[in-house]
Parts: sequence; structure tokens; C-alpha cells
Amino acid sequence: MGFPEVIMPHDVRNDLYVNLVRGEFHSGKTSNKNVEVCVSVHDDSGKKKSGVICSGSGVSCKDEYKSTVFRHNDKPKWNEYFKISLPMSIDDFSTSHIKFTFRHR
Repeated sequence: MGFPEVIMPHDVRNDLYVNLVRGEFHSGKTSNKNVEVCVSVHDDSGKKKSGVICSGSGVSCKDEYKSTVFRHNDKPKWNEYFKISLPMSIDDFSTSHIKFTFRHR
């Protein structure tokens, strides 16, 4: 997941690892949904934090994470991991919010 060999005492590590496991989405329609999950991080005022979500080691951080979309599946099982890395103080980390948006694609 991108850990360095040695973590020095002065290094700040405000990382949160999230596992997007599965969901159940039911509607009154006969066809199942194509569900996508978009994840973003916001501060107390609602402003989106940029460049804080990484989907793997060596990949540049992005503003949001978008899941895989499974066609006509109202019970998708993603089992996808991503890392939220906030390079700020622990106080900024504790006042941040994760926003999950579910969309029909």
C-alpha cells in the first residue's frame, strides 16, 4: 500500500484505508441498476479537498474515487480499496468528512 521502509518519528501519517465492500439497491422498476460509487473528502464548510485519494501505490492522488460499474446488478460486490491521505494536522483530519455518492450509470 505504499509504506516506506522506515517511518521516522517526525513523519506525519494521516492515512485512512477504506474498503468498499458491497451494496444492495432495490427499486420498483423491473430492471436492475448500474450503480457507481463516487467518494470524495470535504472539510467542515463543504469544500472538496483536492488530491487526497489514492487507489494504489505509485498512482497519483485524485480529488475523488470512482468504483467499477457492474451492468444490471442491484447487489454489486466491489471489494475495492483506496487510501485517503491528508497531509495536514490531526485536527484537520478529525474535521474532514467522507462523502459517498451513489449514481445510476
